[in-house]
Amino acid sequence: MSSNKLFIFGLVISTLISSCVNHVEPSRVQIVHIYSDVIGPKDDNLFHDFEKEAKIDVRIHKMSFDSIFRLLYTKRYSTNIDMVLFKEPRHLGLLQQTNLLYAPKSDPEEYWQPVAIDPLIFKYASDSSQNFLTYGQIARSDKGILVPSDELRSTYLSEILTHLSKIYPKYSQSAWQEKVRLTDTIYPKGIQMINWSFHSELKSTDFRYSMYPDQGFYGAVGKETGIAIIQNNPNLTNSILLHEYCRRELWRKKLADRLGIFGLLSYEENRDRYPFIAQPETRTVKK
Repeated sequence: MSSNKLFIFGLVISTLISSCVNHVEPSRVQIVHIYSDVIGPKDDNLFHDFEKEAKIDVRIHKMSFDSIFRLLYTKRYSTNIDMVLFKEPRHLGLLQQTNLLYAPKSDPEEYWQPVAIDPLIFKYASDSSQNFLTYGQIARSDKGILVPSDELRSTYLSEILTHLSKIYPKYSQSAWQEKVRLTDTIYPKGIQMINWSFHSELKSTDFRYSMYPDQGFYGAVGKETGIAIIQNNPNLTNSILLHEYCRRELWRKKLADRLGIFGLLSYEENRDRYPFIAQPETRTVKK
């Protein structure tokens, strides 16, 4: 073979090799960013099973909800916020104002999902005073008055009473309001005051007994922690996969244990009762 042929052959091989090299790109790391006001980087063990199963790296960024909201509201699509895990229902209302929440075409109503709940409980000073076990019993009796905690009174009381009026259609919201003590009204003898608060407030030693009102078919009443996807984010496919993973009751229990509240039952199995459905049933907690 002449030197010219060797040179041409070598040039062809060199060109092929360089062509192959130029077209080989490093594989893109699969990732999803979650911003939250309730969990942070130290809680990454919540997603270890998902990361192993889906081969997607979950990055958790802890930030106050007000800061998350300002980022989304001002920078719109120029943030790296893929998903938001938020603490309370009022946060969902603010997220809706950004018009950035993603909803699957198959179900436009499903733009977020509740994953945990901080249920309302009845608190009693003694075991013998637990005469009311359900909201229904309170509604039907003229002997029980609910005394809301300061947090309940200042946040979701109106929404809770509206929901109770839907559960018990015979009793309007105004009828429920008459069952709630909002002032220093003095009630006649024989009326029982039932201290009413969120589970997360159960710290006072003044109440040795507490219980979750048994709602039977209706589940628990309380405030929910939820998760939502931000639309048009660069990791949308990964976000959808993680959103689906968060439906698993085992994961919801892990999250709820971390937050000191309760995991929600699956949305699909309890759609007609959504959103006030939780696992805790009637039970008494002794301090």
